[in-house]
Parts: sequence; structure tokens; C-alpha cells
Amino acid sequence: MKLLFLRLFKFCYFGLLLFAGMGLCCSYLAPFVPPSQSMLIAFAGLAYPMFLLIFLVGSIPLLWKSKKIKVKLLVLLLLLIGIGQHSHFFGSSFFSSESKKDGHLVMSYNVRMFDLYRWSEEDHYHDSIVDFIVDKQPEILGVQEFFHADLPHVEDTRYSLTRRLSTKDYHQKFSRIMNGEQFFGVVTFAAKKILKRGHIDFGNSQNNFCIYTDLLYQGDTLRVYHAHLASIRFEPEDYSAIEDELTIEGAKSILERLGAAFIRREEQVFRVRSSMDQCPYPFILLGDFNDPPTSYTYGVLSKGMNDAFLENSWGMGSTYRGKFPSFRIDYILGSPEVKFTSFDVYPKPYSDHFPIGATFELVYP
Repeated sequence: MKLLFLRLFKFCYFGLLLFAGMGLCCSYLAPFVPPSQSMLIAFAGLAYPMFLLIFLVGSIPLLWKSKKIKVKLLVLLLLLIGIGQHSHFFGSSFFSSESKKDGHLVMSYNVRMFDLYRWSEEDHYHDSIVDFIVDKQPEILGVQEFFHADLPHVEDTRYSLTRRLSTKDYHQKFSRIMNGEQFFGVVTFAAKKILKRGHIDFGNSQNNFCIYTDLLYQGDTLRVYHAHLASIRFEPEDYSAIEDELTIEGAKSILERLGAAFIRREEQVFRVRSSMDQCPYPFILLGDFNDPPTSYTYGVLSKGMNDAFLENSWGMGSTYRGKFPSFRIDYILGSPEVKFTSFDVYPKPYSDHFPIGATFELVYP
């Protein structure tokens, strides 16, 4: 019986290790393979942290006890070939950014409509969000899920911000307009002079788009791309399945929504990338990508770019605080001329996203 148990244990152990290793290899391909070509690889990219954890923990006995050099080299090789994926997921800058705050502050914040529908069951979060932003005084501010209303009983959030910020000018685009008085969308606020406003239309979604704003910076033009990419669109029953008991039907619904979002974002990132490749100016890309750093979305958009988080932080840097497992899905990226000198994830509970901020300088070769 003891021998049978030992054989069963070894079978399960090596089976799980093999599964994690294969999953890890598939996750390494996620930034390069479009979800429309392989949904399996897209899901593997999403599951990268789980595969990595299982493989690392499972490999410890092999590295510790195995006398076979080939086995140890195989384990190390599998980890080394994913160095690009590891370096995108984990920040490795151990030096505090507190002493490197020089430069212009740019922020991105998904404000969840300023807690319009009282999801938090708190009455003060609208004012708390505005007060927080005003306290930081960013020179560039990108706000997703912005809510504005031309109604006498609703506070004019846009006016509240422009009145109290140095960012007096703005570029806005709304995905929904209700009764001609309530507006929902994205807004870029800027302290510098706006030279041009434009947007990139996403043909597969009316609720998502990317706007760009050309600003006068240091006698030159700086373009700010502000994107809010396709969300998963979970329904209340999906969140209930995640929180309570996950049924087969619940799991199927979640996977279908994830897959549909992968496909929508694939087309969107292609359009944003095409515009950035043709941009004649230094540029910043910020916003809510709704995808982790191990995804095709990040792989395409971050190519040749500086990532403010990776240059100035360490760890995973989670920016989402909703009911789904936390990942870094909000970003501030820059073209090679944009040098980031600090990065912060502000642990504020006012939305289902944490606000993020970075200081930067324009550096020319």
C-alpha cells in the first residue's frame, strides 16, 4: 500500500509539474500570438502567475535532490527562455522613486464614474476622488469612465477639476450620452497648450476608443494617447460565481466573456499601434488596457516603449482592486524620448482601479 501511494504521489507530482511547464511555455507566446489565432495561448498568458508559481514550487525538490544535471539544466532553461515575460510582469527596480520626483507628473485613473451609483455604499467618494487629484496637481491627467452631467442637482465634475487644477484645458470624448445631459467617456486634462485633438475609432466597439492630444512641451510637440480598451463585461452572476461557488455554467460564462474581450482588444491594439508607429512626435500612451503585462495587448503596445512601472518599481504593481484577481492593467508608457523618473500606484479605495502616476522628462539623442 505504501509503495502504491508513493507511485501515485510521484505520478501526480510529475504530472502537475509537466502541466505547469507546458502552460508556462504557452504563456511565453501570449505577447506574440494574436488571440484570434490561438485562444489557448491567450488564456495561458492570463494564467502565467499560476503556472510560474506551481512550476517554481514544484521544481524545488528536483533542483535540491536530483543528481541529474540534465534535469536541473532543463528546469533552469525553461525559466530562462521566459526572461522577457518575467521582466514585463515583475518590476525589478529596488530603488525608491521618492528621491526621483523631478519632471512632469502624468496620471491615469479609472474613476468608475466617480462612484455615481454608490457601488462603495459611501457618500463621499466623488469628492474624495476630486480632492485626491487636486492634491497631486498632475500636468497631464487621463481619466477613464469619466462622468459629466449638465444637470442642476449634479455637481459639474469637469468644472470642479479645471477650477482647482493647473490643467485648465482638456480633450474629451464620450461613448454614451443620456438625454443630452449625462455624458460618459474619457477625458485628458492638460496644463500645457493643446495644439491638436483627435481620436482612434474602434470599429468593433462603441464603448471604447483612444483619443490623442498634441501638447506644446519644451518648444516641441508631445502627443498623449489615452486609451480605454475593451473590458470583460462581467455580469453580476459572474462576480457571484467568482466570490461564492463556481459552477460549470459559471465557469463557461466567464471563459466566454474573457475570450470575447481578447478578440475585441486585438483589433483595438492594432489600430493604436498603427497610429503610434506613424506619430512624428515623442508620445505617451496611458490608460486602462484591461489586460495584464503577459498579454498580447501589452506585447503589441509596449514594443519599443519605456514602461514607467518597470523603470521605477519592483514586484507586480497591481492596479485593479475589483472582485477579479488583481493584475497590473493600467499603464503609463512612453516613446524612447520619454524618460520616466518615478512611478507610483496610489492605494486609494475610491474606485475599482487604483490611480497611477509617473514623472517624466523629454530626452533627445
